[in-house]
Amino acid sequence: METPPLLLSAAVYFPRRYDLITDDVESALHALEVAGFALDVGGPLEVAIARAMPTHSALATAGRSCGAAATVGKAIRLLRRLPADDWGQVSLSGRFPVGGRREKAKAVVCPLWPNSPTLISAHLLFSRPGLLLQDRSPAERAAFAVRAVDRLERAFAPVAVFLDAEQPALDADFLRAGAIPFLPWAGYFSPGALRRLGAGTFRTIPHWLKWLEVKLAAQGATAIRQTAGGGLIWVLPERGMGKGMSPTDAGKLLDPWRRYIRRVVA
Repeated sequence: METPPLLLSAAVYFPRRYDLITDDVESALHALEVAGFALDVGGPLEVAIARAMPTHSALATAGRSCGAAATVGKAIRLLRRLPADDWGQVSLSGRFPVGGRREKAKAVVCPLWPNSPTLISAHLLFSRPGLLLQDRSPAERAAFAVRAVDRLERAFAPVAVFLDAEQPALDADFLRAGAIPFLPWAGYFSPGALRRLGAGTFRTIPHWLKWLEVKLAAQGATAIRQTAGGGLIWVLPERGMGKGMSPTDAGKLLDPWRRYIRRVVA
């Protein structure tokens, strides 16, 4: 069976800040613009009722076109013609700067998560297979991933940002329990999220990332940075390591890392 291509995506989780969903969606679309997302001229605004993690395949079949929207203002005017209860996924086509180029992407805002009435999410689904995950050296991947996450963190002031080919669906129940479904390849946690998840655990992550680099002979493949507001940006040396599962060829070599990451992975 042919292996499906790795398609990078970003997910940004941030709290609701307005009484009206329309205001929250408009704010999210403006934040995407501030982060660097440029809408395609004449690109369609699409709306899907589904309240779930957006995927390329689902967007291709479930989205309902509401007209062309070259600006955020036009998109909002089109949206307001529809009942807000139908706004499960609001998507626009455009480009976002990542890896030193402006890459084609779908931007999707999800304002109606069933289990998280206090959280909204915005997503970027990139269309080029292997972007960052296969087309760069490990050190370049880490540097470009930090830049992309930093752009989104500055624009949204979010609870969390995840960057990976597979996304965990974060909701308020997980955060209240002090756990996440899994730790993606790269991402960001706010100071509040770090306290919920156990600041002591993440305080030692720089040590663990250096340890992983040595064990995997992957010098420069990781990254760790504290933001000005006290949040944390990270990049793991390989995908899938945040699930507590070590690569098959590493055997028991990474068992200490697996035990460490299980402190926060649900």
